[in-house]
Amino acid sequence: MKRTQLGILSVLLILVGFVNAQYVDWADITEIVQPEGIYGPWFIDASGYRMTANGQSSSPNQAYRWETGDFLEWQEWMSPGTFGGSPWDGSLTKVNGIASNGSIIGQLEWPQYIYDADGDTIPDTLFNAKIAAIADANQWGTWVPLGVLDDTLAWGGTNFGEAQVVSADGNIIAGTMATLNGGSQPFVYRLDSMSLDTLDRLQYGSNSNIKGMNADGSVIIGTSNLGWSAKPYIWTLNGDGGYDTTRVDSPFASIETISNHNGHMIAGGEWGPAGIPVYLVTNIDGVDTTITLPNLPGLIGGVGIYSVADDGTCFGTFQEAGGPWGGPTHPYMYHHEGGAVHLGEALEALGVPGALPQGFPMNWSRVMATDSTGKKLFVTFTNDFWEWAGYWVELPSVVPPVHFEVAYTDDNHVTPAGIDLSWENVFPYAYTYKVEYSYMSYGAAWGDWIELATDLDAEEYHQDIADGGYYKWRVRSLYGADESVTIETDVYEVRRFADAPTVTAVADVPEDQGGKVIVEFIASGFDILGGMTNELYTVQTLIGETWVAVATTAAYGSDDYAVQVNTINDSVDEGATNSQEYRVVAALGADVFISEPMSGYSVDNIAPPAPAGVVYDVVDASIQLDWAPLNINDLGIYRVYRATSADMSDAVMIGESALNSYSDETVDFNQDGTYYYAIAGVDIHENEGDASEAVQVGVVGTDAAGQLPTEFALMQNYPNPFNPSTQIQFALPEAAAVTLIVYDLTGREVVRLTDGQTSAGYHTMTWNGLNAYGDVVPAGMYIYRLQAGEFSATKRMIYLQ
Repeated sequence: MKRTQLGILSVLLILVGFVNAQYVDWADITEIVQPEGIYGPWFIDASGYRMTANGQSSSPNQAYRWETGDFLEWQEWMSPGTFGGSPWDGSLTKVNGIASNGSIIGQLEWPQYIYDADGDTIPDTLFNAKIAAIADANQWGTWVPLGVLDDTLAWGGTNFGEAQVVSADGNIIAGTMATLNGGSQPFVYRLDSMSLDTLDRLQYGSNSNIKGMNADGSVIIGTSNLGWSAKPYIWTLNGDGGYDTTRVDSPFASIETISNHNGHMIAGGEWGPAGIPVYLVTNIDGVDTTITLPNLPGLIGGVGIYSVADDGTCFGTFQEAGGPWGGPTHPYMYHHEGGAVHLGEALEALGVPGALPQGFPMNWSRVMATDSTGKKLFVTFTNDFWEWAGYWVELPSVVPPVHFEVAYTDDNHVTPAGIDLSWENVFPYAYTYKVEYSYMSYGAAWGDWIELATDLDAEEYHQDIADGGYYKWRVRSLYGADESVTIETDVYEVRRFADAPTVTAVADVPEDQGGKVIVEFIASGFDILGGMTNELYTVQTLIGETWVAVATTAAYGSDDYAVQVNTINDSVDEGATNSQEYRVVAALGADVFISEPMSGYSVDNIAPPAPAGVVYDVVDASIQLDWAPLNINDLGIYRVYRATSADMSDAVMIGESALNSYSDETVDFNQDGTYYYAIAGVDIHENEGDASEAVQVGVVGTDAAGQLPTEFALMQNYPNPFNPSTQIQFALPEAAAVTLIVYDLTGREVVRLTDGQTSAGYHTMTWNGLNAYGDVVPAGMYIYRLQAGEFSATKRMIYLQ
């Protein structure tokens, strides 16, 4: 039978909440890096934790650094300190970088005469010069000027120079200085030996710019040009302590950054044909292997590279074309194996907040800096309201896939023959993937994860499925020897409906008198809302060797159903001694599908109520107990309990009775004593209910010769006041005709408790607050009168309600 699957999506999916999922570690440091006017540019060191910034809210400027990775507070570096024994009050112009040890490099501006290492005055031409300097981490708050230590160099001009890059330990600094003959001269300065050396440049009089240095200072990169002619340069440390110069033979005019650790990966950017920007990644061990990278997607108006990791991954910003000043800028990331990605969108998919709301289609966002691994990033977002946000982000070694989707091979959502999975990875690495699945049949537990495929290049996978039950899949990214973690939300869960219904439970109806169970079952895969009319499920139970219908329900397109049915017998406990088998027959159109059977049983969960109206009488040598019968259908017997304490703490069962009376003949009437009796009902399924209120019986014993009371007596009732019953005891020294009558205060007779010949001895009668017609009397005071032969006595008692 073929039927169109319409109108129902009978599949359970655990979707990937990629926006809120915590795929990466990140911290919002917006309020930390911009308190009270601490603005950029910002620089992050090779470890990915320390960061520095300029303070531009007041004059003179300040330098700040963020010493630890706890993102709590900034440390302030006032500018300047002292040098050469002479004070000065110069100001900080800008910060250009930070070393892993916390040293900061940049530029200072000096408003008055300064001195060199020998104490000589620097020429007047240096008035207001901008001087390269380092704030040594080992000398807190002290700025060390560079280039004034060796007066043999012919420095001059008002733009003296700046320190632009620094090694990880803060010992080697490189930058540029102005010369008396024009142009800028690249230099290298060693803090430990206070030595200053120049670097070769293209030719005399050309301008140079230093762009990067690796961790140990052995490789420096930059550009050197004369007029409009510019070429990238690489300076490498040689065995004599100097630097060899290599001009990069490429069409690119500049190289922007270098990997911090090994210094072998260098990146830059330039305009290519037709004004489209392209990228350069080169290796200093083979400058002839320059790689030209494809441009970013879309219309691009500009590009900048601010960091390159040891593996050649580039980070920075690209700007869309448009408008007189170009379009908005976006943070980007490029890996030579996988291409470029919009890093802002990628981080949003991994759970990091993205761009700020815009008033106009403009923003200025970029990756400010990264560590040498390319896993720790400092990303900023700025909108046209000058609102901005900064995030420190740490990526795992392998980022999990996101944006999962599931599709059904034959578009059958109920009994699919196969599943097509698809996903994507937001980062540009050349990932491969591993796909695993787990299966759970109805009513069972999940099985182990089974590997379906590994080292997949494509971001998709197909699996055939046939059996009804639950399936779930997960996908991991693989990159080299690393494997991504699996997050719970990475898992898809699909329930495939079998053709026949599936009984999942036969459960007792809770807190009832038994005789009923609920049969739960999963629908047939052909139970489709909007299908044929008059489609039914029939629940059957097995009696002997015959399946007998006990209930029906309409098929209306639900995923599952629950039907209450009657049982033949109850089980007396949870041992399932009266278990029955049930199955479900689906009559769907022209086809009939029958489930596998499942057993279950019903249990009586309700015990009888507590008996009421317990009274007693002393008859011969026994205590006769009577009580009101329990009007329930499943009553079995009554159990009689006796105790010697009022709280029944020492009660023992002394007998059982099928009637609402019992005679206790085990009491020793030769001894004085007080006994307490309570009655409990037990149903046919052994459910024992609460016991009745205890009734008190007092026994006045006789001696061995059988002595009787020596005089007539009527005792005060107990308890008094009372509710609902009280006991009245009297003594007869000889047999007599006895009446014990209760009157109201007007003298009208309420009830006769006894009337007839009574033997000598001690007797106790119980009044339960009912009149002669069985009605409850009003609360108040009552009189009871004993007449025994010629003896009479009267006492009062109080009935409470």
